[in-house]
Amino acid sequence: MRSLLLFTTLFFFSIIGFAQVNIGLGPFPDLCENGGTYTLTSGTPTGGLYSGNGVIGSIFNPAAAGAGSHAITYTYTDTSGTYDTTLNIIVNAAPNVTLGAFPTVCEEGNPIGLNQGSPIGGIYKGPGIIFNAVFFPDSVGVGLYTINYVYTDPLTGCADSATQNLIVNPKPNVNLVAFSPICSDQQAFNLVGGTPNGGIYIINGMDTVSNFDPQVFGADTHEVNYLFTDAVGCSSSAMQDLIINEVPDTPFVFPYAPDTLLCSEPGDVFEWFKNDSIVPQTTRKIAVANQDGVYKVRVTKAGCISEVSAPYTYGEPFSVKELGSNIEMNVFPNPSNGDVRIMFSDIKNANLEVFDIAGKLIFSQSIANGFVIEDEVLPKGTYIIKLTSSTKTTTQKLIKL
Repeated sequence: MRSLLLFTTLFFFSIIGFAQVNIGLGPFPDLCENGGTYTLTSGTPTGGLYSGNGVIGSIFNPAAAGAGSHAITYTYTDTSGTYDTTLNIIVNAAPNVTLGAFPTVCEEGNPIGLNQGSPIGGIYKGPGIIFNAVFFPDSVGVGLYTINYVYTDPLTGCADSATQNLIVNPKPNVNLVAFSPICSDQQAFNLVGGTPNGGIYIINGMDTVSNFDPQVFGADTHEVNYLFTDAVGCSSSAMQDLIINEVPDTPFVFPYAPDTLLCSEPGDVFEWFKNDSIVPQTTRKIAVANQDGVYKVRVTKAGCISEVSAPYTYGEPFSVKELGSNIEMNVFPNPSNGDVRIMFSDIKNANLEVFDIAGKLIFSQSIANGFVIEDEVLPKGTYIIKLTSSTKTTTQKLIKL
């Protein structure tokens, strides 16, 4: 019986001496080279030690290990012995991300699409950026802004970024002095008044000119923009209107009444001449009772001066004949409440013009020998009849009843 007990005891200790520990490790996630440290916790039984490239204690540093596959060893020791197991951990390389210099950006400029980041497919972050890739200068104003470009590798999920400063430059301070009105017959002149110097003048949004010719652009209100671009490429402009006034047509003198002459053209100032001497009279009508002579007139409107009219000789019966260089013309009946006949002699062909009392041309007609103005053509009012040939002219007043 004692012998049996001794054998059983020896067999029990033999089993304990040969027992094995069940040791385990992993799995590990794929890591990014720039993704920060990773704490190793998957070794079993707990309490063992980790070792391998990039491992300090239980911390694995992907940046220290570098991209690639690295063997991680877990070692466990107890009273029965020392045991270990090994498992690889994958470290993926960080993408090589760069961000190039930005173009010139100006205050109040148009939005710009950002495409300076590489590899393409990343997103831009920073002030003034909308839709991940569009920068709006007017949303931030003048200044220096840090833009960050972030790219994530779609295969590994690893990301990296690059930064670059973007400068929003101020627009130049541009001014243009006001233009004084000019006349349509003025000679061409160089446009000035824009500052800073070195800009360009744009007329009506289309024509870039430095030498401005009023006779080319004509009487009207013209928009002049002065556009200046500074050394960094930012532009600004200033605008002023340039008014070109029409020079009045050359007037003619006609009898308004038996003792009064009238200038055919309306205007602001009227310069009358009698026998080539200035008459102290600045109105459209001039009284000439008992003042026989040769009369001329020149009209100024909006600062623009007409040519001097052809001479008109006063002293003959009203609306019958004109002497010297004038055409012999009869207008009858006058006054009229119906058709008006115009007859003339000394010439074969003439140009007939009919003006209202304000000087507006009602119609013009080439005629030979005579002409009838039908009743419905002219409503009631006072009109000026002007007849002109290649060498002669005459005028008469017509009253329609």
